[in-house]
Amino acid sequence: MAKRKGSLLKDIMDITTMFPWWVGVALAVISYFLFHFIGSLQVDKTVGLETMVPYFVKQLVVTISGYLQYVFPVVFIFGAISSIIQRQKKNSLYGHLKQNPEIQTLSDMNWQQFELLVGKYFEEKGYTVRQLALPGADGGVDLVAIKDGECYLVQCKQWRSTSVGVKVVRELLGVIVTNGAVGGFVMASGEFTASAKDFVKGRNIELIDGAKIVNTIDVDAIAMSTKTIQSDDENPKCPRCNAGMVRRTARQGANAGNQFLGCQSYPKCRGTISL
Repeated sequence: MAKRKGSLLKDIMDITTMFPWWVGVALAVISYFLFHFIGSLQVDKTVGLETMVPYFVKQLVVTISGYLQYVFPVVFIFGAISSIIQRQKKNSLYGHLKQNPEIQTLSDMNWQQFELLVGKYFEEKGYTVRQLALPGADGGVDLVAIKDGECYLVQCKQWRSTSVGVKVVRELLGVIVTNGAVGGFVMASGEFTASAKDFVKGRNIELIDGAKIVNTIDVDAIAMSTKTIQSDDENPKCPRCNAGMVRRTARQGANAGNQFLGCQSYPKCRGTISL
């Protein structure tokens, strides 16, 4: 993930973006009332050198809070809006890959889009995902995926021409150990080197290449668009595009050897009907 420097307020907004939109709205309301309360306090004037410094400190806090009661709510609201936009982008990217389940679809994405897609990939598998946005604070980790109370660290590599090597996996292992995570994933739009695959043997790190991402999403898409044919349905139509269907035999996977009806527009459309 590319690193960038940002201000404190920008970092706060980025953190808010990691959470559901309603969290940002709640923080906006809470921060307004908190700073409004502090900003409304009256500081008694004092006389004497011993009490002068505490007086100025209290007065400074009250004055700054008067401004922060407007600044922080705006930051949190922008974070909530950003969270909504990010979720829409995730759904759009995931839906696009479902409609075009090809490695080239991944290759056409930039690294930001690939990270969002991977986040949606894990959400579909039941994980709670935190899309890290702080510059330099992720230690080589792009996502945190949590499931059943267990934390997994995810590194994303959107490399078009180079296979992901063992160095990346070693770095992730170090971060996993340092942070006490259960395990991790390295997600790549392309492939992994043989040394990287050998390194993860016996370790709780899974390497998921572009082909596996595409195949997994493609299977999910087919499962969603599959229906059971009825005995009186003489000319069944594709459940996805309403085109004609062709009888086919599955060549691989758990249903290898079984017959099914596939869309005649395959591979453009991958709708199926179980027989």
